[in-house]
Amino acid sequence: MKKSAASLTLLSTILLLFLLQLSISSCKKEVEVQAPPIDTLAVLTAKQYHMEEIRILQDDVFYYYKRGNAGNTASFDQEYIKFNADKTGSYFYNGTTNSLTWDFVGGAKTKITYTLNRTTPIVINWENISYSGAYLSYAEHYTNGQIKSMSTGLRVAR
Repeated sequence: MKKSAASLTLLSTILLLFLLQLSISSCKKEVEVQAPPIDTLAVLTAKQYHMEEIRILQDDVFYYYKRGNAGNTASFDQEYIKFNADKTGSYFYNGTTNSLTWDFVGGAKTKITYTLNRTTPIVINWENISYSGAYLSYAEHYTNGQIKSMSTGLRVAR
């Protein structure tokens, strides 16, 4: 009798564990919702981008600008850039507007090369571009004559 009671207890325990495992594995798993990919062309061309903050190294001299700061060593208060979907655009700085042409470099859309159409055109490269609905951040480098410039920028969409 002891043997059959022990067998019944063991069988009940195995059945209980099986049902517990079945109920745990049959629970609905939460589905991770991923945000849709950003349409970089749409974000880039939707608005003008005004400088919010920039750190510049130009010919071994550092410059800094933060919108609203009193101690800036560069001025971008009157500056913005606008990219158009047809790969044209404009750059406004301190009362002067220059047209530009631009294109993505590579398929990842994290690099842009644009040419400012000035008397002497300037080719400017943006890399490591990060897009959001309100901000655009990037690393920039270019050479203008003998002046070499590198910077990191944060722009706000307006």
